[in-house]
Amino acid sequence: MKFPAPIGKLDNVLGVIAGLLQAPLLFVIRLFWGWQFMQTGWGKLMNLGRTTNFFESPHLSLPRLNAMAAGSVQCFGGALLLLGFLARFVSPALIFTVLVAYATARREALHAIFSDPDKFTGAAPFLFLAASVIVIVFGPANGRPARGGCTYELRAESRRGPRTRWPRCNPLARSPRIELSALSFKRSTKS
Repeated sequence: MKFPAPIGKLDNVLGVIAGLLQAPLLFVIRLFWGWQFMQTGWGKLMNLGRTTNFFESPHLSLPRLNAMAAGSVQCFGGALLLLGFLARFVSPALIFTVLVAYATARREALHAIFSDPDKFTGAAPFLFLAASVIVIVFGPANGRPARGGCTYELRAESRRGPRTRWPRCNPLARSPRIELSALSFKRSTKS
């Protein structure tokens, strides 16, 4: 669908601004939720007896081992997430831990995912799950744009004159820097 020129330009400008804000937002999400995971895991490991008793209540097999595993994944995985080191590799383990928490401790919220979504999204593990999924999908954003992904090019010069392009995605390409000028936006491939 082709938009009228002013709306298309506004859409492109908003796309560039959103692209520029993506890395800082992902950075803040990674720092905050890495810290939260680390604190939660540390609390489980430092109160292992209480955590083991909690894991015995839903009749989990090997409650002490499961408590140590969950606490370790959350503590050390959260630390790695906080540092941005191996964040995409640790995120599936964190997602699995959160899904196990939903299946055991928040079973009623899990069963209400379609009938009462507010119960599912209001449960404590939901934001941990959302943050882990965001990190695995969009990357850790270590203060720089992620490699590949979508690039925005507002105006590109060609032999036929200036033209406007929509965002394009190429997972194998390097992310170009976007230079902002007073009148036009141009894609730069300089490093």
